[in-house]
Amino acid sequence: MFIVHAAWLRRHVRWILGALLIVLIPGFIMLFTHTDSVDSRGRQLPKLRGKPIPLGEFEQARRAVLTEHLINTGGQMPRTHDFNERLFEEAVLRVVLLRKAAEFGLRVTDDEVVQYVRSLPAFRNDQGMFDAQRYQQFLIQLNQNRISEAQFEQVIRQQIVVRRLQELVATAAKATPLEVQLSQQPLLEKVTIAYVTFETGDPNAVPEPTDEEIAAYYEQNKRRFVAPEKRRVRYVKVPVDPASQTISDDDVQRFYERNRQRWTNELAEVQQEIRDALARSRAQRAAGDRATEFAMQLVFKPDEPRPDFAAVAARFQLPVSETGWFTATNGPPEIANGAEFVAAAFALTPSVPFSDPVPAADGYYVLELLERQPSEVMPLSEARAAVVAQLLAQRAREAAVQAGKDALEKVREQIKAGKSFLEACAALGLNPITAEPFTLMQARTEIPGDQAVREASLRLPEGGVSDFIPTANGGLFFAVLKREPPSQEELKQQRPRMFATVLQQNREMIWQAWLAQLWAEQQVDLGPRPQPAPTSDES
Repeated sequence: MFIVHAAWLRRHVRWILGALLIVLIPGFIMLFTHTDSVDSRGRQLPKLRGKPIPLGEFEQARRAVLTEHLINTGGQMPRTHDFNERLFEEAVLRVVLLRKAAEFGLRVTDDEVVQYVRSLPAFRNDQGMFDAQRYQQFLIQLNQNRISEAQFEQVIRQQIVVRRLQELVATAAKATPLEVQLSQQPLLEKVTIAYVTFETGDPNAVPEPTDEEIAAYYEQNKRRFVAPEKRRVRYVKVPVDPASQTISDDDVQRFYERNRQRWTNELAEVQQEIRDALARSRAQRAAGDRATEFAMQLVFKPDEPRPDFAAVAARFQLPVSETGWFTATNGPPEIANGAEFVAAAFALTPSVPFSDPVPAADGYYVLELLERQPSEVMPLSEARAAVVAQLLAQRAREAAVQAGKDALEKVREQIKAGKSFLEACAALGLNPITAEPFTLMQARTEIPGDQAVREASLRLPEGGVSDFIPTANGGLFFAVLKREPPSQEELKQQRPRMFATVLQQNREMIWQAWLAQLWAEQQVDLGPRPQPAPTSDES
């Protein structure tokens, strides 16, 4: 089994990498450039027990950490000083962990790498099955970005090793019955509250800002008034043509027999349905293969001339079309349901001007970047209407928040005078809403500011009144009317779930404590923290 899987990995590793890295292109361009090394930033290498970590070992760990960040966030990578510092520290921790794992003799086989890769959601189709087609779609990008199989495989190995080390360290964790009981009781308690909302009113009801206020707000919030980046591309479309596919009676018969459990009707009744489905499936596969073949002809190395998109299209007898200017939120009107088309267009750069095949309902597109208009701050003359709208909306919300805080103070004064929460609200002309009883463990409630309200309720006794809680559309305050302890049956039903939760929390606590001890034992020295570069406004 090991030999079979290892051979499979060697044959298909390029496609495996391609499928996973579809969402990671922008980050990997930065990730694997030489100018992003420790030396080029002028940062000293960190030290363990007084000795610098070798540059190669540190850079390998740093790349792995950044890769995991890109995977977890879908390719979003903040280019900030704080992020770079966090990345630096996590890379040091990765070095420490891998060294400790080596001391413990933790190893990862090729078979384990294969199984891990096959389990990743990025490689699964709508039915949750491993989909080799997803490998193929990234092969071009993989070559263009010069990401080696060895680098990515090393990332996978490190993920498995660190996870195994964490499991080893956390095996001492326990969850006692008393811990479970103490944690379970407040989370299963039924809480009934009454709340009063203060929603943002009509922005037109607040005073119009003066020219001076508009100018001041614009200067303080220029980055809010940025014209979005625009792009123009040209493209070819490889259509899905079911009519071009010949489906024999034998094809229909075999499909019917292989999928007999799907049908309640006899073959004669579903024959045309099967024939149409097979034709559609084969046409999609054929279109995808042809689009991939076309895109492969556009692959070029940095020292090679850029292929002529139109000439390649002519060889494939595919018409070339051009879009007008479009943004990331308003794509070309001629492309129906063009979210993937737009995403592919905005992933293109001068150094990576051609896209992979982009799937659509009626075919596959391959794009070439023509022009870009960078985003830029609009002058006040163009942004004035947006500035006024934001100012009015802000003032309307501030008015709602202030009204809520003022009402809360008056309610508290009434309660001090001996009234209940509901009596105080009635005296002030407020209309509290009594919510359905909830617990902290339930998924959600219909109360505005749901999570913040439930967390605040945990700290309040019966009759207690909350602080003012801001929400997306104003804010609210509430009082706890009633607390009902959970029944023994409810405690019993939820005990396995709570046991698992407490056990996981204890494992995490042990792991974090062990990490802190390991960090101290290794005498980690990160060196002087560099100062952030001045912003354009400062410079």
